[in-house]
Amino acid sequence: MKICLIGKYPPIAGGVAAQTYWLARGLGQKGHQVHIVTNNLLVEDTYRQALDLTNRLDLAQYRPANVHIHSLAEKSPFHIPYTDAAVTRLANLAIQVIGKYRCELIESVYMLPYAVAGYLAKAFTGRCQIIKTAGSDVNLLFKQDGFRSIFLNIFKNADSVVTSSSFGEELSNLGVAPDKIFPAPLAAVPADYFNPKVKPVNLEEIGIADVKVDTLVLLIACKTHRSKGIFELVQALERIKEDYLALFITNGRDMTEFMAHLNRHSNARARSKVIGFQPPWKMPGLIRRASCVIQIERQFPVKRHQPKLPRESLASGVCTLISQELAGNMPFKDGLKNGYNTVIVNPSDINQLASKLREIIMNKKLTAAVGLNGYRSLKERITDFAGYVDKRLEIYEKTLSGRPGKPLDNSLLPKSLKMF
Repeated sequence: MKICLIGKYPPIAGGVAAQTYWLARGLGQKGHQVHIVTNNLLVEDTYRQALDLTNRLDLAQYRPANVHIHSLAEKSPFHIPYTDAAVTRLANLAIQVIGKYRCELIESVYMLPYAVAGYLAKAFTGRCQIIKTAGSDVNLLFKQDGFRSIFLNIFKNADSVVTSSSFGEELSNLGVAPDKIFPAPLAAVPADYFNPKVKPVNLEEIGIADVKVDTLVLLIACKTHRSKGIFELVQALERIKEDYLALFITNGRDMTEFMAHLNRHSNARARSKVIGFQPPWKMPGLIRRASCVIQIERQFPVKRHQPKLPRESLASGVCTLISQELAGNMPFKDGLKNGYNTVIVNPSDINQLASKLREIIMNKKLTAAVGLNGYRSLKERITDFAGYVDKRLEIYEKTLSGRPGKPLDNSLLPKSLKMF
């Protein structure tokens, strides 16, 4: 199958881009041709991963077998009032890619700008369009008057929508045909990359020197935002005098405020390193270097948020410290046992958080045991990556068989666009 996938892709930071990367890689491994249409090379520095495409090893990971990246590379030409024209330019690029490579299907991941651009490409090429929603696009953007009407009409006119069961029900109530709504399969973790046998990264490779081999590493990877719980984490770490390294992989809109907060807590600051976002293929080694991976978001604006980092650390056999809110959102929440295969805290309770962190740091054997228990008890539920890719392919095939795309009349198009 030849797929045009319009969405976020590394070096764009965040779970949506990482999930697109692993899905494309999985589809490519099965022999499908995946053409990524993206604006990844234009991502602002705040949300850009540390990625050197002149490095041969990074380039090979960035562009895995059968995955082809087509990115906007220049800023939008000058016009008044100035915009980045992302929707128009992504749609234009998608039309060109679909015509040149004979793509059979469009999948758009995230509504703005990707699903809107995908819908324009669908209108001009007649290809089927599948929309895969994320979290903030439907929990935040869809509720805004400036987007709601166009988003709803695109949902109604897309060929399939892959989304959460709750949002699928909402769309059905709003007039989207129920037979085109598919529940989103759980994004499983590729066990070939996330497992207890992965070689831990040498921290010097990412610019962190003078760390003892036996130093316990706490890994925190998230956007810098108060709802991520990292401000409370610094307060808790300030109380711990024992040896550890808190490795923050972060950046974001609250970065200046966060660094000022960290600098005010001198004990925590002396035991912390802060680096920028890392590409998804480097995360397995980073997770394995850690003794504990921490994700303690609270009052997160996206309802039922289910980030992948806890799944990746559990699959890697590394102790996973998560918030009560996050534990309650996990699709395998019935399998989480506090103190046995995870550590679950209320990040607003600084005393409790500091106490749990001290236990993790002081009792390395118990910390390691919690990590292995997480792997052994949950791996079957979170590492069926082949099954996840097959479920996505099943949606592709059902969409094509039920609503085969037919090219629209393009006789009025310029000759340069008559590619269908």
